[in-house]
Amino acid sequence: LEISSTINSIAGIHLKRGSFSESVMCYKRSLKMKELILDSEDIDCLETKRNLAWARFKQTRYTDALSILNRVLAVLKTKHTDNELNLIITLEMIASVFFKKRAYRKAKLNYEEVLNMKLVRFGESHSQYV
Repeated sequence: LEISSTINSIAGIHLKRGSFSESVMCYKRSLKMKELILDSEDIDCLETKRNLAWARFKQTRYTDALSILNRVLAVLKTKHTDNELNLIITLEMIASVFFKKRAYRKAKLNYEEVLNMKLVRFGESHSQYV
């Protein structure tokens, strides 16, 4: 997992620099390595899939990004129900994709779900999250 973690970091650098194709290739390579060791539904694999989806988003490949994110979301909702933070992050990313696709009603529904989850988790007066 150490090698795949480093490849994941390199993918992140490519993403920040705007080299989206290179980022996608690295995330795919990292994911392939992780899936040799971990279950494909392990949280570490899901986080890499989510990163891959974000790289696709940055490439304006919104349908691909949404497809990946929806698969991640389905696993989070069924197998990782205790991992609320990852659920929030994934839902917020899905909302961003819908927003970019100009599917504003769907974006709003997802953002509202995220807001409700954050309010329950953090409260309205938690200074770090206001």
